[in-house]
Amino acid sequence: MPMSWGARGGFTATFEHGVLDATSTMGFDGKPSGTVIAYTPDGPRELQLSPSDQYTAMIEHVMDVLHGRAENQIAPDSVLDALQLTLDIEHKVNATPR
Repeated sequence: MPMSWGARGGFTATFEHGVLDATSTMGFDGKPSGTVIAYTPDGPRELQLSPSDQYTAMIEHVMDVLHGRAENQIAPDSVLDALQLTLDIEHKVNATPR
């Protein structure tokens, strides 16, 4: 993919005592960037991340898995626990009271 196409992503994870908000970009200007902000009762705090070329990191991980140097961390079954937790929360939030 041409560098000018770039990529952008992120997530928000909510926990009992805080929230993590992560964003990352790469490719638009050739300089990857990423931020994670932890929101807690003490206020927001930006966590320092080193820049990472996500395309290269993904390709290197796949090659390491293919050559037996790493365990696969990107398989669909690696997200099943998170999906189950999400469904459990959704069920409790939207359950009809008896």
